[in-house]
Amino acid sequence: MKLRVLGIGAVVVLLLTMVAGAIGTGAWFTEQDVLGPNALAAGTVNPEVRGVTVLLTNAEPGKWYGPYFVDFVNTPPNSTLPVKYRITSRMSYQSVSGFFGKINVVAELNEGNNWVRYYNGPLDRLMLDPSVCRAMANVPVGSAHQWRLGFQIDRSTGDQYQGAQVTFDLLFDSTQAINPGWEE
Repeated sequence: MKLRVLGIGAVVVLLLTMVAGAIGTGAWFTEQDVLGPNALAAGTVNPEVRGVTVLLTNAEPGKWYGPYFVDFVNTPPNSTLPVKYRITSRMSYQSVSGFFGKINVVAELNEGNNWVRYYNGPLDRLMLDPSVCRAMANVPVGSAHQWRLGFQIDRSTGDQYQGAQVTFDLLFDSTQAINPGWEE
């Protein structure tokens, strides 16, 4: 009887050990394969503006000065994505209050050897963007736009502006062509 109980106990222990082993350490084959290395590099938006700066002295009201040629260039390695852009102006100095508002600008884009006028008005209100000029909405990599600019002191400028000076910048803001706005 003792032997029988001992035999049954040994069989139960053996069965429990096998069940625990199958559940805890199952003999399953596994494998892992790797696709890689993978990489992603962000493109760049860094077009250039090339041209001469405007340096006028002894300018007369009502007389146009120019042309000044400015190229907006979207080429690698500086820029690797299509861009959209806009042009505005910013005054940094005026010797007589209000003089910046008395400067007029005309801006024309070279479209297939035809100069198309997109702006003719006060420099302080200059805003050229894709809503005004569709060509500014998508400038592919490797492309350039050539602008022709002219400047004038408005005819209505009075004597209080004699000898007045103004310093200004032309700002070319650009972003990815697919950006729905202008912010980052």
